[in-house]
Parts: sequence; C-alpha cells; structure tokens
Amino acid sequence: MQREKVVARHLRDTAPGVPREIAAGVNCLEAGKGFIRSNLYFVRSGSSWALIDTGSRNCGQSIQEAAEFLFGGDTPAASILLTHSHPDHAGSARELANKWGCPVFVHPDELLLVFGNLTTFKMYANPLDRAVIFPLLHLVEQPRR
Repeated sequence: MQREKVVARHLRDTAPGVPREIAAGVNCLEAGKGFIRSNLYFVRSGSSWALIDTGSRNCGQSIQEAAEFLFGGDTPAASILLTHSHPDHAGSARELANKWGCPVFVHPDELLLVFGNLTTFKMYANPLDRAVIFPLLHLVEQPRR
C-alpha cells in the first residue's frame, strides 16, 4: 500500500508533458486537459516499445515529443494498445498510428467507437456514457478539419 501512495504522489507531482518512469521500462505520461486528461504508458521491451492509450484528440504532438525524449527520434512505436474506446484514451490513435506506421490493437467490439466519431460513440455507448461522459465530451469536442 505504501508504494501505491508514493507512485500516486509521484504522478501528481509530474509536470505536464513530462513522462515519468513508474517501473523498469514503463513510463507514464499525463495527456489532455481538464476532465479529458488521462494517463498513457510507454512500455519498452528490448529495443522496441509500445504505447498504451493515446489520450484525447490533439494530444499526438505532445505524445510524439515524449516518445522522442524517451526513445530517440528514429524509434517509432512497434504498436499501440487501447484499453477502451473512450475518446480521452483513444482520441489520438489514428494520428499516431499514421505517423509511426504501426498497428493499433483494440477489442473488435470497440473498433467503430475508436475510429468513428462522437456520434458513433453516442449510438453504441452504455447508458452511463450517454448520460454523463458524452455530454461532457461534447462540450470540449472540436470539429474535425
């Protein structure tokens, strides 16, 4: 329990945009702003690494900068793993996958939600997402260009 408190305090004290090592080969980055802020993880395995979650839309640049800081500019992610389809965890998946030329792994049932838009998300989301999460995300969602 004591270690969890130390890790939680360590993450709370992290400057925005600065990845922090939380375990050997695992770095955490807080991405996004306000209530659409989420944690994502860079996981190293040998000379490769994978990204777990991608934050909200428009987080790609800061994630890429953190990756370059950690792994160098010539080491793209081997893959991206999405834990779930909420836009604050999957919003920059397409942008980063295109940039790095890597696959994105997500449960097949969530594929449309990840690569769709908030309208798709609203149609297929559970009642809590529709009643709480969607209205909040709709307030901060910017139109795609």
